[in-house]
Amino acid sequence: MKGAENRERANRVYGTVASGGSTRHGTDVVQDALDNDTARFFRAVDRAIITHHSQPSRLPLLLSALPEHRHLFHTISRNPFLLDAALDVHPDNLPIDELREAAWQLIRPSYLARLASLTDAFHAAAAKVTGCDDPTQVAQAALAGRVATVLIDADQSLPGRVDPQTGAITRDAAAQPEDDDLLDDVRELVLRTGGDAVIVPAERLPSSTGLAAIYRY
Repeated sequence: MKGAENRERANRVYGTVASGGSTRHGTDVVQDALDNDTARFFRAVDRAIITHHSQPSRLPLLLSALPEHRHLFHTISRNPFLLDAALDVHPDNLPIDELREAAWQLIRPSYLARLASLTDAFHAAAAKVTGCDDPTQVAQAALAGRVATVLIDADQSLPGRVDPQTGAITRDAAAQPEDDDLLDDVRELVLRTGGDAVIVPAERLPSSTGLAAIYRY
């Protein structure tokens, strides 16, 4: 009996109850504390992702989490790159290849729609001389902060580098792309000046030069 009394005492909150109020039991209080701890943890994770990943890369973010955590994270998140769609699975519960494929199936429709829109925008901009696919000119425009969006070939690399101070291009046929990639330098310049860089499959890039840029002006 004494053990039962102790358990009962642990699950009860004593005190005067205001008119129309109700007592809070110990299990409810513990659950509230756990929920608050989870929310604080999610806020810390959200801030870290925004600072270290979303702001530098400006890439869409897809949440993979257990269903009971999905709504809470979406509610507390302040990340403008977080997608409404989500994978209702803990990322540790799937092999990385399966997780990547599941994520791609969710992102693919919006990605292809955005890519089609950007392709149309590039053609319209090029017709008005506010779009360009010449790497040298795009590098200069990126340095000046004129590039709003650059589409970059996912399968191509151009040996060479861009001087981040002058925008001058140095081409070196003997250079290794993993060390000096002109396209990667342009991407970094565009992101540094507040533009967007979108990696595009070769067959969907509206250019044969490795990139296509849409200027702000």
